[in-house]
Amino acid sequence: MISIRNKYKNAYHSSRLVIKQSLFIIFLFFVCQVVFAQHEITITAKDSVTHADSLAQSAVIINVSDSTLTDSAAARKPKKPILEAEVTYASEDSLIFNVQDQRVFLFDKANVNYTDIGLTGNYIEFDYNSKIVMAAGSIDSSGQLAGKPIFTQGSDKYDADTLRYNFDTRKGIIKNIITEQGEGFLHSGRTKRLADGEIHVSKGKYTVCDLEHPHFYIALTKAIAIPNDKIISGPAYLVFEDIPVPLGL
Repeated sequence: MISIRNKYKNAYHSSRLVIKQSLFIIFLFFVCQVVFAQHEITITAKDSVTHADSLAQSAVIINVSDSTLTDSAAARKPKKPILEAEVTYASEDSLIFNVQDQRVFLFDKANVNYTDIGLTGNYIEFDYNSKIVMAAGSIDSSGQLAGKPIFTQGSDKYDADTLRYNFDTRKGIIKNIITEQGEGFLHSGRTKRLADGEIHVSKGKYTVCDLEHPHFYIALTKAIAIPNDKIISGPAYLVFEDIPVPLGL
């Protein structure tokens, strides 16, 4: 009797263990289904974001490169011409045009012409973007500076060592200039030329001697030359044969 009872008892415990194992397996199955379902949703969400971003980027690119939009924007805001007139240039040796930077380099007896402005020199560099031209001489085989810039505008003429001029603002910086003013000649170490033609001089000389290195002159610390009118100067003094005269003007 006792053995039969123990036999049923063991069978009962075995069946409970099987049921527990079955329930645990079923529970694991559902957990895995939920995890996989969540994982698929997450991946889908990432993919949708990626696709949305790529579509948005493509739309931006299409809009930017759309010729219709570009043309309409250009019609609303017309572009300002680079320069008011054509710039012509030439040189005897060589000419280099940098397409990317929009710059032209001219070597040996070069010249640039724009409206009533003319410029010659052994080296000229012109920038279409900034509308600035720069000119200078070059050292020849004897070691001398040759082909120094000559700038002309109307009746005005300037000889210089180096010159930098803006065709747009019509302002320029000239170093070691010699220009004719009235019945004399004005020399200047550094000169600023304004759009109205006024010349602001620093460390200048005024003389009636036509030599590049005059025998006598009036030394001007600072001065303003108004073309075909007058020269306004600060303190000045006479110089003969490079010897200052103790006489202030």
